[in-house]
Amino acid sequence: MLALFPALRFALDQSKGRQIEMRLVSLARAYSFDRKPPVSDLAPPVYCEGTMLKLPRTLRLDQSDLRIFPRAAEPGEWAVPGTFAFLERNPAVYEGKDRLAFSSGWLGCGSFGRSTLVEVAEVAEADYFAAVERLARHFVEHYGAPDLGAALPAAREEIDHAASLAQDHKIGTLLAMERHLDDAYHIRERYRVILPSRSEEHTRIWTLVEDESDEEP
Repeated sequence: MLALFPALRFALDQSKGRQIEMRLVSLARAYSFDRKPPVSDLAPPVYCEGTMLKLPRTLRLDQSDLRIFPRAAEPGEWAVPGTFAFLERNPAVYEGKDRLAFSSGWLGCGSFGRSTLVEVAEVAEADYFAAVERLARHFVEHYGAPDLGAALPAAREEIDHAASLAQDHKIGTLLAMERHLDDAYHIRERYRVILPSRSEEHTRIWTLVEDESDEEP
């Protein structure tokens, strides 16, 4: 039976080296809001000198997100996978719009609505940390974190993961996500990369790149 987490805990994958392919989020592990560094103590984002810092940003190519999700993200929000939002309830019971949000929705860090697609975009360091702080406040207001300092490490973990998904891709590359619950009550995330057409990189013409085999990690 799926174990639900108390208000002050939610599950996050703590593994290293997460790349665009598949990430396992285990519902049997939990992350506590037990570290409280001030905002000024957070280390700068990790990226190679001379390269730009990137994050996924919500994109709306049509009006479908407004119809399929309980709340649609606004275009242009910095985005994270946001799988933590599905960890205190059995995803198998989701229906309708909630099911679609679980199966394919990125989480915008402004409205905290969902987006089917995100695009890789350059982000200033100040905006990066602003996204961390907004997400941390969301944890305080909606996920039981006792205060902002306690929520910051978890928010930074999620933003850093989102940055790792974007960092190796061209600006304007689109990312889509699929989630499902396996037989062991693990949420599996799969990412699909949609590249700008080489001949028309200045326009919004996209080529779908099939993801790799769906093997167990």
